[in-house]
Amino acid sequence: MVSMSMARGTRGYMAPEWLKPDPITPKADVYSFGMVLLELVSGVRSSNIQGSLVHSEDLYLPRWAFGKVFKDMKVDDILD
Repeated sequence: MVSMSMARGTRGYMAPEWLKPDPITPKADVYSFGMVLLELVSGVRSSNIQGSLVHSEDLYLPRWAFGKVFKDMKVDDILD
């Protein structure tokens, strides 16, 4: 297990565990890769959503995609 003292990465792709005092695990890389795949499929940039002036949980790309696919049952809404 590797733990770094400083957060490294691109905003919008960094795993939430970078903000916690817990050690960083390889899951952080899996999260980042998943964010890239979600951007490719949806055509929506995570950094644009998270950098928005509107502060809302709905603007978190994974939560938005989850809501569209599993709650609204509208998979086509997230496809580019």
